[in-house]
Amino acid sequence: MGRAKKNQATHDCKTCGENDPARFYDGKFSRCRKCHNDYVLARYREQQRALGKTPKLRPRRKRDYTPAEVRLAARFGLTVEQYRQVKSEAQS
Repeated sequence: MGRAKKNQATHDCKTCGENDPARFYDGKFSRCRKCHNDYVLARYREQQRALGKTPKLRPRRKRDYTPAEVRLAARFGLTVEQYRQVKSEAQS
């Protein structure tokens, strides 16, 4: 019969209340991955402002390009948006 550990840390995010251990980085117990990434990004932006630079304020837009569209657009030397525009004009 073993003894229970008294000071065993539990996963509990202080920002959002997440407690699933799979959503934490190894060795982190008080901030989940999402809140940690938000915290790091906020610190980066503060540092950039302190240096007089303009940080990127919005995340990149997630694109919904299929691999086939990317290949076809590249074959014609176009971006996927340009390829889609030409394709829609050709169908009209």
